Amino acid sequence: MAELVKFEFDIKGMSCASCANQIEKEVLKIEEIEKCHVNYAVETGAFFIESGAGELESIQSKVHQQIKDIGFSSSLRELENRESINEEKEKKIKSNLKQFIFSFVLAMSLFALAMWPLKNWPSEKVNHWLQMIICLPVYAWTGQRFQFSFLKFLRTGKSNMNTLIGLGTSAAFFYSVFITVFPTWSQELGLTYKVYFEAVGFIISFVFLGQYFEEKAKKKTTEALRSLFKLGAKKALLIDKEGTREVDIDSVVPGDKIRVKPGEKFPVDGKVVKGKSHVDESMISGEPLAVKKEQGSEVFAGTINGDQVIDFRATKVGSDTFLSQIIQFVEQAQGAKPDIQKLADTVSGVFTPIVIGVAVLTLVLWLIFGPTGSDGMAISNFIAVLVIACPCALGLATPTAVVVATGKASLEGILISGGDIIEKAVKVDTIVFDKTGTITQGKPRVLEFLVDSDFHDEVLNDCASSE
Repeated sequence: MAELVKFEFDIKGMSCASCANQIEKEVLKIEEIEKCHVNYAVETGAFFIESGAGELESIQSKVHQQIKDIGFSSSLRELENRESINEEKEKKIKSNLKQFIFSFVLAMSLFALAMWPLKNWPSEKVNHWLQMIICLPVYAWTGQRFQFSFLKFLRTGKSNMNTLIGLGTSAAFFYSVFITVFPTWSQELGLTYKVYFEAVGFIISFVFLGQYFEEKAKKKTTEALRSLFKLGAKKALLIDKEGTREVDIDSVVPGDKIRVKPGEKFPVDGKVVKGKSHVDESMISGEPLAVKKEQGSEVFAGTINGDQVIDFRATKVGSDTFLSQIIQFVEQAQGAKPDIQKLADTVSGVFTPIVIGVAVLTLVLWLIFGPTGSDGMAISNFIAVLVIACPCALGLATPTAVVVATGKASLEGILISGGDIIEKAVKVDTIVFDKTGTITQGKPRVLEFLVDSDFHDEVLNDCASSE
């Protein structure tokens, strides 16, 4: 069997697990793609092709275009652009919170006009017009992502969880607008003379609140991974014919000679060519005691130099370093789907069209078998089915749990190869530990000191130095 080559994309615009399923199905239609995994929780996609299947850039372009055609955006995932992606996520969280506050304030105004204390003030007709004007920015601006999702469904037949919200709020909004603008005509048609603007306002507001918490949860899933990124150095002290100069680690290539001073991090992997020192490698091995390094010893990116200057020759840089391999391992583990997540993805993938079908059936049955003059109630029940049945948590809970678990474990020095392993862990009945550095701390420290003469600062300094 030919070796598989993997490349990854950051994917934006997914609103639920069914979006991830939709992308997987569409991308697998590309002949060169052997398999793919799209992770909604961390908004990434991993795509696999056979070695020699074709020009990599051409295949990546096909995948990018296929994702774009179904309404999502993507970019090639690289180590260097992860910080900017995290900043974008932070902005998205703040934007969701601001939009929730804006829409909730307007929704409360709608509630006051529709229910209490300003019901039918100053008159029922004027009251309805006031509600329509206040509701318009909530529906058209705050809720535009839901309306676009609904329009996309009408155009392509592709649906997701936002489609339900878009369809439900659109039905409620335009029904209420018709009642407000054409009150006489609506009564002649037998429609209930009642508007649902406050329902539109509250639905969009609370869905936004839910998505705010959802984005917060997704952010937490990547915090552990961000902590791993921070273990790496950003600069390197390069030694060349011109002397020593500080450069970005992106410009370091294998064979470059690098100097690391006491207390600094090793920027890349390499072999010591000059100097002796002790290096803290606990981030790799878990061993708390510093390891002696001398000429010919291997050093790794992210580890910390101890007491002496070391010059070393770079052997692995960028994504080839040991630290980068750990990061990639954790990312792959976060993307691995346990059986329960595959089931949830399958259910959420067909859930939206089923709910739409049930809502339409509810409308038809009420129109046919409902009591005389219950057309308005039929539409109300149609809207209710669409709005209530929005199981975003169905597609979010399992991938979030997997990503948080693998990320947190990595910070404790435990590398888990995927969510399927976590799922099988329930059958574990025996655990064997390497005691030092796992159960015990393993770091020598001064517990107390006794002096039989006058106390001087030098005594404290000596004790700290001993530790």
